[in-house]
Amino acid sequence: MSSHCTHNLTSEEHSQCPHSHHNHHHHGNDLSVAELNSKTFDQMALNWDTNPSKAEFSRRVAHGIRDVFRGVLEKMNQKQDLLIMDFGCGTGTLSLLFLNEFKEYIKRIDAVDMSEGMISQLKEKKSKLIQEGLLEGDDKIISHVIDLALAETVNHPIVENKGKCNVIISGMVFHHLENVPEKMKLLASYLAPGGVLIFTDLDKDQEHSDKFHCKHMTHEVPYKGGFSSNEISQWLKEAHFVDEEFSRNVTTSKKGNDGIEREFILMTTSASKH
Repeated sequence: MSSHCTHNLTSEEHSQCPHSHHNHHHHGNDLSVAELNSKTFDQMALNWDTNPSKAEFSRRVAHGIRDVFRGVLEKMNQKQDLLIMDFGCGTGTLSLLFLNEFKEYIKRIDAVDMSEGMISQLKEKKSKLIQEGLLEGDDKIISHVIDLALAETVNHPIVENKGKCNVIISGMVFHHLENVPEKMKLLASYLAPGGVLIFTDLDKDQEHSDKFHCKHMTHEVPYKGGFSSNEISQWLKEAHFVDEEFSRNVTTSKKGNDGIEREFILMTTSASKH
């Protein structure tokens, strides 16, 4: 669910505002943050993978998570039949990369996103790759349109995974969430003992991380500038995670909301459920 710009901005607005969308002035405060993000990403989904900057950014984030997972996999007791959840999967860049590179270890990837538009693009992309002979094991990616926080309330099948996931991966999602400490506890409830959470997000310890988002993205991004490693450590501890590690292993260059071109360094965090 990492986010960039929509199609009807000018090229100058594109360059300054890679986290923008086109109807921000219609929102008001009547939608929850979750509903607002769902609506926003539905609108951006169609042009997501055809926009070179978005596609490249998603690829970089996915590769950062993959690189950390390689190290995690070496230490895991269970290496076969892994049940993986891609939380906030977007158009599936991360899920598809994992299936391509770690297929022999994976039993299933549950790709979860609130945006129907994003899941629709994932399904389309998957079908195209199968037709081109570039993807096998299609049945290993199962997509779900659901706000995970509401899954139990609506008795969604995903709740059958509670306490069973070996790995949860997530790219540029957490800054869009409300109450991240509670979401970490929610994700912990889906992990088996010893299961691993790996996620990439903005690093608040880096100067200018608050310049990453457009100024008008007020309600969609509760955590502007992302998170410090101290914050994350505390929240992980409260959610009964241990052995956290931080890698500043993803970079992207773009104009910030002050119009200045700069390199942003993102942080990939991994931790195990106690």
